[in-house]
Amino acid sequence: MALAERGIEYKHYKHLGDPKAGREAARAGKMNEFRTIFSNHFAQREPQDALTELLKVAKAKRTCMLCFERCASSCHRLIIADQAATMGFDIYNLVSDNPGKYIGNEQKIPRYHPSQSLSAAE
Repeated sequence: MALAERGIEYKHYKHLGDPKAGREAARAGKMNEFRTIFSNHFAQREPQDALTELLKVAKAKRTCMLCFERCASSCHRLIIADQAATMGFDIYNLVSDNPGKYIGNEQKIPRYHPSQSLSAAE
């Protein structure tokens, strides 16, 4: 695998993913419904156990959460990041390709800590 060849370990935390109903709500632009669905899912034992595992890794080494959704403010990883932040983790949103793509209405993607955010492309 290309990641392993570059010294990057990949771990899949299935229970931290957004349930199908949440993805469908987000695609339909029903963001309040999406947040409710994911928040209810995230409060269950399996996602909380997966979060505990993820945060153990994050304490030991640099960690990045990935998702198909580019904009963190409309993604389930924002809810995960919020909980991690309450547990003392510093959160950064990375934009890996052209950051200019994400400028809309003269605002960049909302970032978790605006004064500390990074762009991998910069």
